[in-house]
Amino acid sequence: MTPVNFIEKFKITFPEYKVMMEEEADDDLLYMQAGIIANILNEAIEVSDALSFVNIFNLIESSLTEADDELKNIIAVSILEHLEFNGRESILEKMPELSRKLYDDVNEYNKSTQQCFKNFLADNPDFKELWENS
Repeated sequence: MTPVNFIEKFKITFPEYKVMMEEEADDDLLYMQAGIIANILNEAIEVSDALSFVNIFNLIESSLTEADDELKNIIAVSILEHLEFNGRESILEKMPELSRKLYDDVNEYNKSTQQCFKNFLADNPDFKELWENS
C-alpha cells in the first residue's frame, strides 16, 4: 500500500475527517495529511475516546501489513512520533501489535538520538555553550 492509497482509505473509512484533511493539506502533502491523523488521534487520547483511537489504529494496522517503505515512514514520522499521551499511556494497551512495535521503535530511536546529542554536547563544551546561547 502506498501513502496515497492510505490517505484515500482513511478519508473513505472516516468521512467525517475528509473535509478537514482536504482543507488543511493539499493532496500531494502526504506527510501533512498524516500529521492531521496524528492530531485526530491526540484529540481522541485527550478526551479518552478509546473507540476512535482503536478504529483509527485498526486502519493503520491493516495498512501496515501491506505498506511500502514510504508509508511505513510516514506512519512512523508523521503519526506515531507525534502522539502525546500526557498521563494517558494506558490507552497504549489498545494499540495493535504492529503499530505498537513501530511506536516503540520510534521512541527508542528518539531516545538514543537524544542520548547521542547529550554525549556530543558533553564532549564538546564549546559547541555546548554555543548551543545553549543560541
